[in-house]
Amino acid sequence: MLQYQVNYLRKMSPVQEINKEVKVSKFGEFFVVQLSMMFGLVVVFFFVKFLPEYTNWLNRPDIFIYSLIFMFFFQLLILMITEVFKKNTIWQYTVYVWILWHTFFVYQTGGIESSFLFTFLFIPVISLFQMDAKEIRNHGILAGLLLFSLIFTDQKYWTNPSYITRHLINIAGFAIIVFLIQRFVKYTLAQKINNEQLKRKLTELEELESINPAASRRGMTRGLA
Repeated sequence: MLQYQVNYLRKMSPVQEINKEVKVSKFGEFFVVQLSMMFGLVVVFFFVKFLPEYTNWLNRPDIFIYSLIFMFFFQLLILMITEVFKKNTIWQYTVYVWILWHTFFVYQTGGIESSFLFTFLFIPVISLFQMDAKEIRNHGILAGLLLFSLIFTDQKYWTNPSYITRHLINIAGFAIIVFLIQRFVKYTLAQKINNEQLKRKLTELEELESINPAASRRGMTRGLA
């Protein structure tokens, strides 16, 4: 009976508990972030469509407008699916679509000469909402590869040493930031797991004490040995 109680207390690992906690606690934040992105798409669409004099930095405004419409309805579909099935795991897949669209946006605004090139840094920052080091790494790798590919969008870029050097520096800076964010998330989760393990051990000892004080003292002695 005593062993059954201990096994029951240990049924869920601290890692599983924390992953579940993160998924639940971040659901509302994901929802707010996605709604904010949809609002941003509407604002950009308004400027491109009705105030073209302020968006003359776009190479092909017509194609860009179609991409805005696609992303808006894509995001709307994702919100509806998430609301129906009550699962936030689908968010991690939408990020990849946003990364692709963001690369297209930077390309439309000048490629590696774009004034919006710095917005690639938003990708790992937004990925922080998932608190998943593996996903942050994957998002960073995809974004880094797409950022690198922008140099091949125009021959003057990949044939000019000056452009190549500057672009490689930008990529290196982006990679360092992604690495630091990933390490921060891994450290934070590791600290949380250690705290959960400590609390679980104390809870087990309290449960054992209430069931069998003698067994509790033996368990504490073995745990400290």
